[in-house]
Amino acid sequence: MLEALKTLEPFRNMDAPALHAAASHARMLRLPPQRTLLRAGQEPRREIFLHKGTVTIRLGGANRRLDAAAAAGKALGTHGADEIVTLTSVEAISVDRAVFAKPGDSPPPTPEAALPASWIPAFLQGPVMRWFPPSTWAWVVKVGEVRRVQSGETLFRMGEVPRELFVVVQGTATCGNERFGPGDAIGAAATLTRVPMPADTLATAPGLFVRFSREALVELLDDYQPPDTDQPTCRLDLDTIAVADEADVLKRLDPARVIAVRGADRERRAAVASRLMQAGFAVK
Repeated sequence: MLEALKTLEPFRNMDAPALHAAASHARMLRLPPQRTLLRAGQEPRREIFLHKGTVTIRLGGANRRLDAAAAAGKALGTHGADEIVTLTSVEAISVDRAVFAKPGDSPPPTPEAALPASWIPAFLQGPVMRWFPPSTWAWVVKVGEVRRVQSGETLFRMGEVPRELFVVVQGTATCGNERFGPGDAIGAAATLTRVPMPADTLATAPGLFVRFSREALVELLDDYQPPDTDQPTCRLDLDTIAVADEADVLKRLDPARVIAVRGADRERRAAVASRLMQAGFAVK
């Protein structure tokens, strides 16, 4: 990683200690074709640099190609594009923007974020967050909104299309026959796929929940890192499975297998992957 960083414009004149510090906030991404890297209007948490391969720069209805040599070590965000999508398989270097921040740039943390030990450990014990890198956890503390709930409080109403999800830190909740406890995500599938909630969702005990917007959830998907040691042993092609049949199909899967979720759009894949991870599956 150190040698790769030295090829990038912001790091070429860094001394060794600064470069090592930057490397601790960087990781190499290996991405397939047609993966969206940047969209206009996003506030990315990382700068992305093209290391190998070619991307498509989309701006004002026109497309142009950009390869690693032409990128010249500059961050992709400097191109002012409406959208940047991988054209070929690429290697890109993702660096937390905190590396470039000046002292005083960050707003003071909320009381809850200043004391993450009060709720983050319970959240990280959940079956989904374990597949995300530590750099994501720090961001989760910042974007998650802590909310105290009372027993009987309504989180979602039946038929509502949610724009957020809740992660249980303390307490319990129900949605129809589903029960949620610490570490569980409530409304993730409906939020991602924009489908109505099947029943009222109620807190069944006083507790502490963390709210995430749909936009934050979609951005979080880019950080998903499945275990490298586990190779998929079962392919789940969502293009061949109707949404109404998903629950029955998932029930028939072998928990000992590593599931490769493919097909459909990213939001539906993520919703299915989330359900599988909450059931204890490893997902690629």
